[in-house]
Amino acid sequence: MSITNGQFEDNVENLMTAHESVYQKLKASVIATDAAFQAAMLGERGVLSLQELKGHRALASATLDPAILAAMLAPQWEEIAETLGIPNGTPVEEIIDLYIQDMIDNSRTVLNRNITRGSPSASGSNTGDGVILRLTIDEHANAIEAGHIEAKEFRITEDQVSGSATRNSELGRIKGAQEPLDNFERNQMLRSGARGLLDLNVLDEEGGELLNASFTQNNTAGSVTTFFSGWTLDATTNFAVDTTNYFRKNPGVTNAASCKLSGVGTLTQDLLNVVTIDQKTPYMLTFVYNRQVGSAPGGTTFDLKLGNTTLNTVLGGAETGWNRVSLVLDETLWPRSWKTDEPKVIIDVTTLATGFLLIDEVLLTPMIPIDGTYYTFIGGATPFEATTVQSSNGIGDLFTWTDFLVGSDSIIQRLIALVYNKHLPHAASGAETWPDKALPA
Repeated sequence: MSITNGQFEDNVENLMTAHESVYQKLKASVIATDAAFQAAMLGERGVLSLQELKGHRALASATLDPAILAAMLAPQWEEIAETLGIPNGTPVEEIIDLYIQDMIDNSRTVLNRNITRGSPSASGSNTGDGVILRLTIDEHANAIEAGHIEAKEFRITEDQVSGSATRNSELGRIKGAQEPLDNFERNQMLRSGARGLLDLNVLDEEGGELLNASFTQNNTAGSVTTFFSGWTLDATTNFAVDTTNYFRKNPGVTNAASCKLSGVGTLTQDLLNVVTIDQKTPYMLTFVYNRQVGSAPGGTTFDLKLGNTTLNTVLGGAETGWNRVSLVLDETLWPRSWKTDEPKVIIDVTTLATGFLLIDEVLLTPMIPIDGTYYTFIGGATPFEATTVQSSNGIGDLFTWTDFLVGSDSIIQRLIALVYNKHLPHAASGAETWPDKALPA
């Protein structure tokens, strides 16, 4: 007889409560007595005894290894897989994903973790003017509750002058808090340690998935652009190439350019057979525009489309320089939301009464998963530098952000995040259908 969802959840809850109870009791006793004995140790050979005491702590810490909890939970996931008709041998991580869908379909939730997410903020001393976009919403429109609750930073470590990185594709490092000493210092996943370190390059003008993202490959007859390679134009008489005004120029590019639009028109790029879409990864679509050069008036409107996802923008008429437009950082960035049989990227300028509008650097890119949430790192018109002096905070252009836990945490959700780096559908206290169990006294 297959186990029911309720029985499965009871079993998982009991195992997690037992693990959490042992953790809390061991933590309280071991850390307190460890500190007390270290402070009280006397004699020349005390250091030898303290080494043995550290070994004792290490043995106790090993009993709290998340891998042990994972081993306890594995048979439960296998059993509920039978109930859901999931084939034998399916990895636990995939079973969890399918169970999440089953929870959503049947309106079941656990207690949320009450995490307040920070947005990456550029230091006021930065030389470069790029941006970091962060997605904290999953494909089901739930806040992502995996990952560590800590302060993080992204610092440029190599640029075109200092290091081997190229201009517009500078190298930076994401860094989380120092790794905890052992499982007793795990607390509420407040330090990611090695999981919070990552070296990556900033996205340059051709760094996305689209062809000819910066319109440097074009065919112009007189004042009329007949096509931009990779793009379909619906009204070629309104399009032209501008090699004088553009957002930025990559090394090796002979003729930097932007797309000049002097009336309504549509730019389309078909993704079918061009981009291999990862269904489990969110995608960011973003571009820059300039209305100032061509005096495009207020009321100019355009739509940015990725498959079924659309963002409408109306210009006020006072925008200066180059401005960035990006799809909303929510569930609509996931292929589950925007995919179609023939997915396309479209920029549709629907109203342009006078003057002209410049469009450049249309970037479609899979977002980078880092410690639970997702990021896109994009350079600006002014490149990042690795030698910028940050007052009292080292050298190199810098971004910082911090996540906070508000109030008490959820046992079930936290341990799911700790063991699997995943999260279940969740609700506020009192509204969840799968509540935490009180710890024994």
